[in-house]
Amino acid sequence: MIRNCKGQNGDHLLLSMKDRPFLHVIGVNAHERFHQRSSVCGMVRDLAVTSDGSLLFVAIDKRIFVWLLSNGDLVGVRDVHLRNVTYISLSIDDSTLVTTSEDGAVRVFLVSDLISSQESESSPFREWQAHSLSVTGLSLSRCGSLRVASCSLDHTASIHSVALDICLLRVSADRPFTSICLCPSETRLVMGTDKGVVACVSLYDAAKNDQKEITLSTTNSASTDFLLRGKHTSEVVRLCFNSDGTLLASGDSEGKYIIWQIGSKQVLKESTMHGAVCTLQFVPYWRSVLGREDKNIHRPNLNLNRTIGERKQLSLLRSQQIDSDEYWMGVIDKLLNESGETKKNTIVKREKEEEEVYKDEIIKKLTAEKNKLMKINKELYDYTTSEVFNINT
Repeated sequence: MIRNCKGQNGDHLLLSMKDRPFLHVIGVNAHERFHQRSSVCGMVRDLAVTSDGSLLFVAIDKRIFVWLLSNGDLVGVRDVHLRNVTYISLSIDDSTLVTTSEDGAVRVFLVSDLISSQESESSPFREWQAHSLSVTGLSLSRCGSLRVASCSLDHTASIHSVALDICLLRVSADRPFTSICLCPSETRLVMGTDKGVVACVSLYDAAKNDQKEITLSTTNSASTDFLLRGKHTSEVVRLCFNSDGTLLASGDSEGKYIIWQIGSKQVLKESTMHGAVCTLQFVPYWRSVLGREDKNIHRPNLNLNRTIGERKQLSLLRSQQIDSDEYWMGVIDKLLNESGETKKNTIVKREKEEEEVYKDEIIKKLTAEKNKLMKINKELYDYTTSEVFNINT
């Protein structure tokens, strides 16, 4: 099953196979097409990669493994749960890692602690016993203060605040939840059930009415913001919003995936795969998809070590886009050019406005002068006419 894409431009695709202790990496760019496989010590339950493609987090059974993809060094192995991990996800700034497990617990770890700690067990930064059964879905907020949304087979879903360390909202239903997704604007919470129903809760209305608990029915649309029914016939295992929250993608265990338009609740795309949907996400239009040759692509090192080294130094990838002097000089030149063009356009616009004002003033003065001369001319004409008439009489 496809798990993640590595790097800011989607240069590589990381995959794990069901019930197989292997990781696969595939080059996406047509000019850098390759396949590499690496074996690990157990079945991969979930994985996550930092946005710059430098660190790989892999969940195997109850543990989290952390590798450097620049040289394959294992920098950390941590026992994070009492039972098997179900999902892991990195925050938008790559500073925290959120994990869930079959025991219903949701934990938040600092990435710095997972890398630097010498202990096999790391204390979580936040921990919530959010559910009584296995967690089946995890979704994180994309901006501002980190909020964690999770759902479980115990018919509940919840949203927790990492900063406040409290439960902001709890949702209960008449069916087990099998997937969950938080809208990018954090105005909607969408959940999938084992019967193929997709239910949406308005977080805006919940905050407006100061609701901490919501009970919804998958057969009564009055208890939710809206229900999407009749398309999925099996459990909805994946949900995903696009970047602006106008589109929703849903996938089920029979391989059917649907793209919905949130505003009209209409189906834009519907198709079926040969197997169950394992991963579903909207991806940006990466440069690698264009197939253009890029000399700055670095292949990840999947010769993953099984033991933690001495860690005297960390070997990191140099970011060609951000750390390059040429890149920053280009950014500075672009900003200066844009600033110069903006200033030039402002000056030209101001000169045109002043010229228009000056023309209007000249026209007004000339019109007044013309009217004055016409008045004088009329008075002279009347005077001359009266004098001539008096002489003739």
